[in-house]
Amino acid sequence: MLKASHHGARNGGSELIERLHPKLLLIPVGAGNSYGHPHPQILEAAKRVDAQVLRTDQQGTVTITFAHGRATATRIGVPVR
Repeated sequence: MLKASHHGARNGGSELIERLHPKLLLIPVGAGNSYGHPHPQILEAAKRVDAQVLRTDQQGTVTITFAHGRATATRIGVPVR
């Protein structure tokens, strides 16, 4: 599991995603933000490594629970607008 840097901004870098190959990429971001986050380059990097992407603008609040060597994501709440 990896939390994207700076709301998925391009300057957060796709290199870390490609190096770590996370199974889950969490992107905390508001819908329709004026910065264009998350950047397409970040989303493309996640796709290349086959990471599941959870975005707060689409799924709402997400909790991550770690147990028995696994991370489990649970979506709660409403998407961030």
